Amino acid sequence: MEVGRKWEDLNIDCLVKIFERVGVKALVSAVPFVCKPWYKASLDPQCWKDLDFQAAYPTTSTSTSQVKPGTSPLTKLITLSVLRSCGTAVRVVFREDSTYGDFILVLGCPSLKILTLPKFLDGHHIEEIPSLTGKWTNLEALCMHSRYCLVETLTQIRTHCKNFKSLTIFNRGTILSDKASAIVTLLPKIKDLTLRETYLPRVSLQLILLGCKDLELLDVRDCVGFDEDDVEIWKMALHIKNFMCTGSCENPVSYS
Repeated sequence: MEVGRKWEDLNIDCLVKIFERVGVKALVSAVPFVCKPWYKASLDPQCWKDLDFQAAYPTTSTSTSQVKPGTSPLTKLITLSVLRSCGTAVRVVFREDSTYGDFILVLGCPSLKILTLPKFLDGHHIEEIPSLTGKWTNLEALCMHSRYCLVETLTQIRTHCKNFKSLTIFNRGTILSDKASAIVTLLPKIKDLTLRETYLPRVSLQLILLGCKDLELLDVRDCVGFDEDDVEIWKMALHIKNFMCTGSCENPVSYS
């Protein structure tokens, strides 16, 4: 009777393709301990191009602020992941409460294309975000808080990130006219813009609709500041292939 082929006998290139999809936590805590071929395959930088630390350590886990800086399991995972990637990582998603120390570790990933910043950085470190963001010249998509020096950050992106096309602002952010104007002026060719669950006054939305003519996706669902049934807004958004504003209202009963 013919014995089936064993997993450890798979070609290393096949193993690498599989391990690209398992996530960083499994690459550290499970895959390398199965057998020597799996361990060898897990060292390939291709396995470490997509670094989603939010998925590895959900926010419900112990907060990184409760441990000594540099000693949390998350920080150790980020450090190891960046080293294993050998600078080839193209996507990094931080956990919401990741620290500034965690953030600067990914400066070792010059090929980065997609970045989701930590959500709760303090004021001093926020001021450094624009100059650091400009170092990723291949950056195409950024998810950030509106209070993270948005105008200055977009200025750096316009100057250094020629392939940039997607911006997401964390929920509970605020997009007043100055920030809406900055998006229009600094990112006129942007393709995807997500402002879901933000405070977005009608005038700010109108500025974006008038100025960003290349938008293919605009997600302004569950926003505060305009009504989802505003006929004029819908007419202004006719050029956008995927326009979403369900749940948005001008004067909510409560918004915190």
